[in-house]
Amino acid sequence: MSEVNIKVSDLKVLIDALDTGEVSMSDILSFIKEKSRERKVNIDEIVLKVDYARSVLEMIIAGNYDLKHKDITEESFPLENDLLHDERSVAVKFFYFNRNISSGDVIFEMNKAGYRPAVLSELLGLGELYPDLQKKFPIVALGSSWCDKLGFNYVPVLNFINNNRKLDLEWFKGVWFDYYRFLAVRK
Repeated sequence: MSEVNIKVSDLKVLIDALDTGEVSMSDILSFIKEKSRERKVNIDEIVLKVDYARSVLEMIIAGNYDLKHKDITEESFPLENDLLHDERSVAVKFFYFNRNISSGDVIFEMNKAGYRPAVLSELLGLGELYPDLQKKFPIVALGSSWCDKLGFNYVPVLNFINNNRKLDLEWFKGVWFDYYRFLAVRK
């Protein structure tokens, strides 16, 4: 729930209006319900317009990240052929489990629900359009991975560390802590 700052003087005006009959409690409750509907942000599903024709560097620049892992490049994360040179609207959803979980279990749950793991382009599209989301929780794209010289696979993650929006890599085979969110695209 987001924090709301209400001045005491505003409350006094409201109480006086109730006392004089200018407004009813029903009016106030209706107003509050309407305002809460307007302020809700549905992070369960978002429609993103993703421009797969842009290079990884162009998408990173557009996202205006404070920090970026040096291995997140076009060479490390090439686009799949069926996505190249295409602009699409995709329905994305956050999967959240409120417990530690493996990458394999996350992907299994996504598939069962009719989703696939997001790729780097989709994660970058989200970061560009909703830059404050990663300040609330780290967001993982399990659909793109990069293998280092030692044979370890890493996936891109939007994170917020030391007041910096960071585009990072984290180990695919590790256990994800309960506060991670996983970006998925409806099939």
